[in-house]
Amino acid sequence: AEQTKEEPLAVEEPLAVEVKTDTSAHEQIQQELMAMDLGTVAEEEEEDEDAEEESELNYEALNREQLVELLEKVVTENNITLIKKKVAYIRIEFETKNKAFKEEAYTKYISEGGEAEAYSPADDFLEQRFRVAFDKFKHSKARFNDEQEKIKTNNLALKNQILDNLRSLIDTEEPLKRINDDFKALQDKWKTIGMVPKNEVTSLWNNYHFLVEKFYDKVRIIKELKDLDLRKNLEAKVMICEKTEDLLINFNLADSFKKLQMLHEEWKEIGPVPLDKKDEVWERFKAASDQINDRRREYYTGMQEEQNANYAAKVALCESADKLIE
Repeated sequence: AEQTKEEPLAVEEPLAVEVKTDTSAHEQIQQELMAMDLGTVAEEEEEDEDAEEESELNYEALNREQLVELLEKVVTENNITLIKKKVAYIRIEFETKNKAFKEEAYTKYISEGGEAEAYSPADDFLEQRFRVAFDKFKHSKARFNDEQEKIKTNNLALKNQILDNLRSLIDTEEPLKRINDDFKALQDKWKTIGMVPKNEVTSLWNNYHFLVEKFYDKVRIIKELKDLDLRKNLEAKVMICEKTEDLLINFNLADSFKKLQMLHEEWKEIGPVPLDKKDEVWERFKAASDQINDRRREYYTGMQEEQNANYAAKVALCESADKLIE
């Protein structure tokens, strides 16, 4: 009462709420929610924690004064997302009871001999309080919506920047691992960005998925080319193994060793092979190379032994010559 003396009441015309006897309370609530444009299911995810509290509160059991008091308390909450369903439920129940209250007053007036044309509803202080509280909610919701639209517009700019980065990533010639890491980072960033304006959702989503598919096509092509290169490298190294094994069959010390050095240089110039064949092909090449090196080592060991024997024989001849001179 003291508050109403300090502030002028903003009195509106009573809302015309038609309560149909064949419409369930749940359907009425859904109609009101749609009429008030209280948001999409995605925007109401934060309300999940309050769902149990909502179901336990029986609005039908509250009278008009209790509903007004509850509304006045609820609208002091700044988080519109948390209170909009409560406001909707309170509004529906109040309008229903308010309509019944007015109909009862009118019926009483007629039953007491009053004329319908002369009927004028008495000022309803509870209805005035309800309108003031509900206006406060509408103003808060309008500000909230404006703020959300600004946030969504900013989110749209951030997501469009990610789309530009995806386009650049698709066109780059960087190594596969690097672009794959950058792609995952962009995906993670995309997920952290909130909602965008409704009229941009479809086109933004389509563009994002188009670029994601295009990126995967690029990765697939790169992998196919890489696999092709690996297979070609394997074929080249298998050929080197065969050439090395031919050197063992037609072994010539100087020629085979010289050619083996050239084959090792050629091996170094060839790129990687499939991982599951890497050890196998290297062991084959190494085995043939080791055999050639072993033969060369045996040859020079035998030559050294022969030279040592020749040296010993010549020393003996020198000693014999010395004796003859003496």
